[in-house]
Amino acid sequence: MKKILFFVLFIIYLVLNVSILKDFYLDFGDVALISLKVEFAKQFNEYLGPYSRMGFFHPGPVIFYLYAFLEPFLKFLVFFPVNSVSFYYYIAQLLINFLFLVLIFDAFPKSVSDNIRWIFLLIYLILLENLNNTSFSLLFDVWGPVIIIFPLLLLMISLTTLFVESHRYELFFYLSLSLSMILSNHLSGMIYAGLFSFFGLIWFFYKNRIAINKKSVLWICFSILWLTLSFLPIIYEFFINYPDNNIFKIIEVSRKTSSLRKGNEVIKYFGELWSIFIFGKAYSFLGWMIFLSVNLFLYNRLKKTENLFIKYLYRFSLIQTVLLFFYIVKIPYDLLHYLSWFYYSIASLYILMVIILLFEENIFKENYKNIYIIILLIFLLFFRLGYKAWNQNKGFYQESLVLKEIKKQFVFDPNVEHKIEWGFMDEHHNNWVVASGIVLDLYKNHIPVCVDKNWLFMFGKEFDCKNPLKTLFIKKIHNNYQMPEIKIEDNLKVLYYFDYQIYLK
Repeated sequence: MKKILFFVLFIIYLVLNVSILKDFYLDFGDVALISLKVEFAKQFNEYLGPYSRMGFFHPGPVIFYLYAFLEPFLKFLVFFPVNSVSFYYYIAQLLINFLFLVLIFDAFPKSVSDNIRWIFLLIYLILLENLNNTSFSLLFDVWGPVIIIFPLLLLMISLTTLFVESHRYELFFYLSLSLSMILSNHLSGMIYAGLFSFFGLIWFFYKNRIAINKKSVLWICFSILWLTLSFLPIIYEFFINYPDNNIFKIIEVSRKTSSLRKGNEVIKYFGELWSIFIFGKAYSFLGWMIFLSVNLFLYNRLKKTENLFIKYLYRFSLIQTVLLFFYIVKIPYDLLHYLSWFYYSIASLYILMVIILLFEENIFKENYKNIYIIILLIFLLFFRLGYKAWNQNKGFYQESLVLKEIKKQFVFDPNVEHKIEWGFMDEHHNNWVVASGIVLDLYKNHIPVCVDKNWLFMFGKEFDCKNPLKTLFIKKIHNNYQMPEIKIEDNLKVLYYFDYQIYLK
């Protein structure tokens, strides 16, 4: 019954989200930059991951190649008109996240019942929706800090299950798949995913002897092959751009970020992370009370249980929490919450352990009650997601109107390189959001386009100017022009629209 209900609600939820995602107003900001990278991946000419504010790119382009690979299939399946360039990438990300959720469900040890898995994953998805206020579900989100959340949960459960069921050789591939997604999308994964998995597997092989047979060798070799292929692009980039390559930039920046933060900053930030996960609001004290209460409950119950899965999982979760504190201390600039969103996979594991221990105590004695709990959680999840989709937050709707008016008012010669100029570290700095959408649109329409050198850290050296003969200037003004106005100033056509002054010369 719950599977049929889930399927019906999923279709409704998919329709609601697709009605939003197919619209043009999403193709700006980080999404536009992602779309540009997918365009290069289609030509097998993308070697780096998402950009970092610190002047380098994250280690790998795995996700861009997956989007590029899935796009033709999705275009074949989608039968309605789509205005958004990135629509297919949102749908591709949904499929990727769905795959991770299926693998997470499978990665649990056999001792964890299906009902517990359902209850945990539904609570997890409900809580994750506290992270963003967009009108579509986080399951569709193509932004780097969101993409790594599901892979980290799969990594943690897979590694823990290995210690309980060492014959589950497919878990090596689950680990490999998770690592490739995490490490390629965010450099911080080197600590909480890369080093953690390395030492965790050393400990596993020290404690366990795996059978050397066809199945084990096949899975381990396949896992190593996947990881190797995932990082071939950045290795290739290391040699073709030596010595000005991305790996050296990463090393240089990492070497400089050694300053320590004050303890009160770290304590406040950690509490806020837990509070946002549970309540959607940043209350540090409440967050700490939840974290300490959960740990006190687990510590007392772990003395009585023989459940090895929980014992290993608790140790690993505590290690990851310590690693998070180390990571917080090392974060340069502002302590923005999205920089640590990956930790919500770890926070959810504490909740998982509480759920398992409660079931062990037979609080839910009869199986039919479990089914009612699952159905209630399914309704809560889809009500929340459906409500968000119904109350649309149009995101970059204003920027999309500006771009449409620019295309209407200015002629872009496909034989001339155009430079998009909007300032850097001044009052015009945030115009990069609309500028990224303009660059994407011109590039998709085969019009040569470039940006100022100051912005290459974000757009990539592919958009370095060679010989621009035309420049589109985007200025910030403080008058809000609700209707587009065209004025002739100094013999130039100038467009005034919303808070923008735009002219081509």
